[in-house]
Amino acid sequence: MRAKALTTALLWDFIRNPMILSPALIVPVMAWVMTAMVNGEPEGMAVAAPVLLVMPAYFLGWMTPAFSLAEAKEKRSLEAMLITPLRSWEYIGVQAGVSVVLSLAAGAVVTLIMGQPPASPVLFSLAYLLLTLFTVAGGLIMGLLLPDSRSLGSAGTPVMLALIFSTTLPWALFLPVVWEVQAFLPTRPAVELLMAGYAGQEAPILKDSLIMLAYTALLVYFCVRRLRRLAFAPR
Repeated sequence: MRAKALTTALLWDFIRNPMILSPALIVPVMAWVMTAMVNGEPEGMAVAAPVLLVMPAYFLGWMTPAFSLAEAKEKRSLEAMLITPLRSWEYIGVQAGVSVVLSLAAGAVVTLIMGQPPASPVLFSLAYLLLTLFTVAGGLIMGLLLPDSRSLGSAGTPVMLALIFSTTLPWALFLPVVWEVQAFLPTRPAVELLMAGYAGQEAPILKDSLIMLAYTALLVYFCVRRLRRLAFAPR
């Protein structure tokens, strides 16, 4: 019952928060514009597809928990929550769950707008889920680390944009050294898995999946530690 009540409250907060609602409205429009610009041409879609597929996961999966937590700290509602019987992992779990659902829904809408069904729907769904879990965990830790929405906009958003550009730029074509280095970062595995599922490109699926899960687990670990530290901080 506590988790259900918290989920309902978070959903209403998301609807009222322009920093979360705006990306939910903008992402489909951006996807439609980019798809129209390439006009379904294979070369154009090969360039646009990574951007279109990564964009909703970061704009919804990252920004939703980040700005929700930052706003909760500004309004001191996070402090009020921490002195209730609700456990830290329950709060993190609800935040993550709602953000994952919003990201998956946005990804499904963007995929439909693109007009080309994935070559392997199962692999594509797994790839997008892994990326979403990583972005949600990243948004959670940013929201917990930074004190308010202004700090999140000035410090957290550049981190998100750097990850997006690192994921979507064609490093293999113009800077292969960087592409090789990214083999063990979350950026290259994310786009390799997405393009393997969407366009049928070859990728080390097991290796990439384990790398994404490892980074996600590490971020979740730091999220829980940070939330516990906030819970025991002097008021």
